[in-house]
Amino acid sequence: MLNYRRLIVGEMGTNCYLVWAEDKTAIVIDPGDEGVEIAQI
Repeated sequence: MLNYRRLIVGEMGTNCYLVWAEDKTAIVIDPGDEGVEIAQI
């Protein structure tokens, strides 16, 4: 089963999506300049 979370990032308030599976594999879509902060989630 896939899970997802939408984050609003950056000065422009753009959408970033985290998508992950139960086996802990994941993908980040459009992290903008906040990659380090998003990786800590």
